[in-house]
Amino acid sequence: MDFTLSLRVVFPLCVYIGLGMIAKAARLISPQASASMNRFIFRALFPLVMFENVMRAGEALRGDGIYTMWYLVVANTVVFLLLMLLIPCFEKSKARQASMIQGAFRSNSILFALPIVTTICGAENVGVASVCVSVLVPWYNVLCVIALETKRGGYVNIKKLLRGIVTNPLILGALAGAAALVLGIRLPEMLSAPLHTLTSIVTPLALILLGVDLQFGSLRKDWRQLTLVTIIKLILAPLLIVGAAWLLGFRGVPLVSIFALCCVPTAVSSYTMALEMGADGTLAGEILAFTTVCSIVTVFIWVSLLSKLGVFAF
Repeated sequence: MDFTLSLRVVFPLCVYIGLGMIAKAARLISPQASASMNRFIFRALFPLVMFENVMRAGEALRGDGIYTMWYLVVANTVVFLLLMLLIPCFEKSKARQASMIQGAFRSNSILFALPIVTTICGAENVGVASVCVSVLVPWYNVLCVIALETKRGGYVNIKKLLRGIVTNPLILGALAGAAALVLGIRLPEMLSAPLHTLTSIVTPLALILLGVDLQFGSLRKDWRQLTLVTIIKLILAPLLIVGAAWLLGFRGVPLVSIFALCCVPTAVSSYTMALEMGADGTLAGEILAFTTVCSIVTVFIWVSLLSKLGVFAF
């Protein structure tokens, strides 16, 4: 059963990413088209996903959902602070330190985590993870801006940072969903049906485009940095965060949500942010590609191990 569950979680990711890589090799999707489609997904479709998931969250906004959300905020902050102390011991260049810290910390939450929760727990139980994503995404931005500014010797512009958070499309979608939930708004069938259809295509399309955009660059030159970041991101951080959550009594959907949100690869947006804020963009892109590919193996192993140990038992 654990092998079957692992395969169900990982195989669709492999298919979508592999299809994107084939499309790139066959020149069916140009880099320009991919960039435009990614922009559309981020600004239009991801907010719809957040809106629908949070609107349907119900009990996730209370009880276990709130505890899970705050646990993840605290746990990720602790990991971030440890990275700020640890990474400089292995890398002297501040620009590369910034890319490594961001790569080892910032998770591709919405693109990978929500499908994992859906596969393990069912689509009706994704509310807890969605609420957590709506809080973790801006918190990732806050901590990563602090790291990037610190490493390039700058200062954090609080006003600009807050403006970026409140105008983030994912946050706006989550807030709209929360408002609809609080006000008891129910969409008519003529709106809810196309909304659900649109949100159901987001993950496959985004993963296909991720396969198109993967760039492996000069992996041989940076193998030490890539190995360190990948071990931290996909093995040590999940071990620490999920292990502590288990000891604190998290079980069922909240524990699966915690696992899904910390076992995933580096966020796609980390590459763009590294370029824009003076970090090592080449290394950031390599970290994105390497953790994405390696996560297919590590997620499979994690799901197999945790299901065998009964951690995913309901």
